[in-house]
Amino acid sequence: MEQEQFVHSPMDSRIELARNPEKTGEAVELTPGAFRALEIWQARPGEVMTVTAPDGTLFRGRLLGERGAIHGVLCFENMGRIPAEVSVHLCQALPEKERFELVMEKAVELGINGIHPFVSRRSATLAMRDASQKKSHRWPHLVRRASRQCRRADVPALYPVADWASVLLLAEKAGLCLVLDEREKEFSFMDGLSAYRQGDVVLIVGPEGGLDREEVRALRGAGALPVTLGPRILRTETAAIVASALIRHCLK
Repeated sequence: MEQEQFVHSPMDSRIELARNPEKTGEAVELTPGAFRALEIWQARPGEVMTVTAPDGTLFRGRLLGERGAIHGVLCFENMGRIPAEVSVHLCQALPEKERFELVMEKAVELGINGIHPFVSRRSATLAMRDASQKKSHRWPHLVRRASRQCRRADVPALYPVADWASVLLLAEKAGLCLVLDEREKEFSFMDGLSAYRQGDVVLIVGPEGGLDREEVRALRGAGALPVTLGPRILRTETAAIVASALIRHCLK
């Protein structure tokens, strides 16, 4: 069973203006590259979106066009400059029921750049998730909808469900990789964040029951740092949301 592909650079999904508006209420044409972004958003004329000016200023504007052809944006609200942020990727072991949908929605709202569902020894699989009713084909729609709701200027990438080898590779390439481990006693989550120097941050969250000890050892060998969110045992979706929020709050 295959998941719909929805992999792109978040930068490619920014709807870019050809120039900065001189005043609010002005119609501004789009760059040629904006049409790729409109495809990612599945945008339509008349929709209100967050768009990006050449100097990095964000505007709210209404898409102008007819019969599906969008040619410009009526800019009516200046939202300020794009904040400089660390690129953060969330690797979430597939949970049961609707929990992954909740994680995706909140990850989008919190500004996560890439979402990587994966399969571990204790997690659900895509086949298990879609056995009674296929829902994974709706995941890209959920990501787009959440991006619209929180007025993001871009759409985070949603990657196909990864195997364990792919997770280890992500850990190896990250500037900082944190893995939530309920058995970790020495390093807190904030200790882990203090180790950040540069590059992408990868956050790995296990399934209900956590990653097994062999998996944690393999991640440690790949350069990941096991950390704890505290003495309470959190549900996987709670842990993912809390940790994502802390990264966004602490790393600018």
